Amino acid sequence: MSKLREYLENHPSDTQRMLGIESDQLIELITKAKNLYDRHKKQQENQKSRLIKPGSGRSPKLTRSDQILLTLVYLHNLPTFQILGVEFGMGESTANYIFHHWVKILKELLPASL
Repeated sequence: MSKLREYLENHPSDTQRMLGIESDQLIELITKAKNLYDRHKKQQENQKSRLIKPGSGRSPKLTRSDQILLTLVYLHNLPTFQILGVEFGMGESTANYIFHHWVKILKELLPASL
């Protein structure tokens, strides 16, 4: 669990100031994004012909919730990916990859801004 997520769980009233959404909305968004991710992953697995069992390979450093949180922090505050990498304990390119991966999924969930 990232330090930011731990802080937000202990201080839910600060979620609005830090991410621009309420704590309840954040929990709902994370749940819906995880479900949509699982559906996309299942569709991809059905189209693949595998030689290696699924689930092999290195596990990610961040949980899916923390990856979504990283994306929301970027969208709200627009820090550099280097700062995000330091904040979440990873490299700049990894933070960039995670952001671009999850922003595609969040585009389907969130309405376009006016």
